[in-house]
Amino acid sequence: MSLKKHIGHGETIQLKFGIGEVYLVLMFLFWSLIFGGIIYFFRNNSFLFIPPLIAWGLLCIYLLTIYFTTHYFVTEKKIYRKTGVFWKKIIDAKKDQISDISVVQGFLDRYFFYTGTIKINTAGGPSIEIILEKVQRPYFIRKEISRIWHS
Repeated sequence: MSLKKHIGHGETIQLKFGIGEVYLVLMFLFWSLIFGGIIYFFRNNSFLFIPPLIAWGLLCIYLLTIYFTTHYFVTEKKIYRKTGVFWKKIIDAKKDQISDISVVQGFLDRYFFYTGTIKINTAGGPSIEIILEKVQRPYFIRKEISRIWHS
């Protein structure tokens, strides 16, 4: 998918990333085990295994949709967050307006999924403007953003 149509004139994408692959795989395995156990429990009943099977299928579609439609990218001038399938949402912040880039990692994010949340706050804003969730190696990404903008 081309992200160039979403950036400003004269900008080039310097860094592109999204939701971490480890998060996707581990969530898929976790929910497969949960729903697999439920389906196995109801295996002898003629129709009781169908609702958990449908729920597992819908959850897999949801995880894949979120993974493939969430894009984060950085240019020389801005940082962008693009999400959505049927309706798209693009949030951006100019590097000159950004006052703080912080990383938050909970226990599971840090030790199991190897992901974190990057929070970007702009000057004058009362709250966090852009939240980049489930980013693989968030401290490295924050350092790369700083390198791109300060080189």
